[in-house]
Amino acid sequence: MSTMMPTTSVPWMGNRVEMWQLEGTELTAVEWRRPWNGSMRGFRVVSEDELSMVCSAVEEATAELRPAPRLEGVAGNPLDLEAFFDEVLDR
Repeated sequence: MSTMMPTTSVPWMGNRVEMWQLEGTELTAVEWRRPWNGSMRGFRVVSEDELSMVCSAVEEATAELRPAPRLEGVAGNPLDLEAFFDEVLDR
């Protein structure tokens, strides 16, 4: 059994986001954690098109070109990626 390592690890508006390409598919696993203690906040599996949409939306939110839901009462008011994914992917 092989251990999958993240192919990408980036900060997204107060979250540490790790992504893995799922072998043999066009899907990517996206996991986000608190940057200071590493506790997991959420996890999604998305298609290439969905990942592209989310990445573009994060860039727009970072540049303050679109509103982004925040986790109120959490240190640094990080981006609420659960709500953000739902909003961007219209789920």
